[in-house]
Amino acid sequence: IIWCYKRWTAVSKKFQKLHDIILFYSKSEQYKFNEILVPYDDKERHYTEKDNEGEFRWQYLGGKKYKLYKKEGVKVGDWWEVDYLNSMAKERIGYPTQKPEALLERIIKASSSECDVVADFFCGGGTTLAVAQKLKRRFIGSDISRVAVSVTLDRLIRDAEQMTGQKASTNKSKDYKQGMLPTIERVQVPDIKIYYHGVYPVNKFESVSQDEFDNFILTCFGAGKNTVENGISGFKNQFNPILAGPASKNDELTAEQVKKFVQSVIKNHIQSNQRYTLTILAWRFQPGVKQYVRQLRQGFFKKLQEQGVVLEIELIPIRNHQFRERIASHIAIAEEDKEKLLQFIESPLIIEIVYRQKQNLTYEFEAIAKSINTDGYLINCQWDFNFQESNFSEPKYSLNRARKNNRFEAILKTEKIFEKAGVYKIACKVQDNFGGEAVKVVEIEIK
Repeated sequence: IIWCYKRWTAVSKKFQKLHDIILFYSKSEQYKFNEILVPYDDKERHYTEKDNEGEFRWQYLGGKKYKLYKKEGVKVGDWWEVDYLNSMAKERIGYPTQKPEALLERIIKASSSECDVVADFFCGGGTTLAVAQKLKRRFIGSDISRVAVSVTLDRLIRDAEQMTGQKASTNKSKDYKQGMLPTIERVQVPDIKIYYHGVYPVNKFESVSQDEFDNFILTCFGAGKNTVENGISGFKNQFNPILAGPASKNDELTAEQVKKFVQSVIKNHIQSNQRYTLTILAWRFQPGVKQYVRQLRQGFFKKLQEQGVVLEIELIPIRNHQFRERIASHIAIAEEDKEKLLQFIESPLIIEIVYRQKQNLTYEFEAIAKSINTDGYLINCQWDFNFQESNFSEPKYSLNRARKNNRFEAILKTEKIFEKAGVYKIACKVQDNFGGEAVKVVEIEIK
């Protein structure tokens, strides 16, 4: 499909690029195709009459007379004239590859019906998902960039609020989904859920239950959950029981928890003439844990060997390369990708939001912020100068970054002209190159 558009002519020694090519293809011959109609060209001569078959329209093209029964318009061809998204467009959010909603609307309408699923696996600024939501389609989007996901989520919530006339719920559940918006005039927007794959901000585990955390760690490790509450989290196999430590990265696994685990294994699962490996996974270990394990190896475990039972015990920090190595051992993954398999990252730190009155209602703002991940740096800064609920609602301030040395770096300063004086909630959100994200909100009086 040729997508053609008009835009300002650039000065160069070549013809100005005024079209893109869209590839149209399907997995098989069995695909959905809805006829798309566009209005008649006013320059074409036509008039309406009626016969036994209904209302029709005569149309003259190239000196020939055609009888058309499609009063609403003419079928669209493979030459699409859709306006380019100019720099002043209301829907523009500043994402470099952003497409006009009118273009995606035509594609989605032609290829799907209401309640169908539309997917965009390189969603960027989220235009595909935003249009799918407005057209009452379900949708799936993904992107390697945390900035893209953040901008898209804010856009979807903002559109949903406009569609329903209601604010999104701030009551985020433990799987980080937005609350259901009320049905207004038969318009309903479903929950929006965010999932992390491969890169996990450790602060997200603060709101995860111990049961959910155990499931996560055991699944990563290729193990199953223990259905009995006896101090054992799960089993890789019958000879490899596992203990998962506390969900919060700030809580240490205690020597008492390890003792309960070891005693339960010996009481309920040990058989003669067998070898067992007891695996303990945790963010942090209490100093007494290593001392207790050392005592077991030197004392009790040696006595068990006399009965033909060999017990080994291993302490594996979750954020250690050893954890990733063990996970990689049971899945097919290239050596160079092992370090990317599971990254547990810290959120950036926003130390302070500073501001000054420039003149009248014009203020300058700056975020004092940094990435605290090794080799981390900030890649974007978002602002909202009348922060409501939980989403950023000002597209103009969604992308504050500049390309430096072949990479994007955040611009932490910005300027805002307020419409009137008053007390405002000012929110700042930063993302770093590892996918970490942090938000800080301050309340200030604008004079």
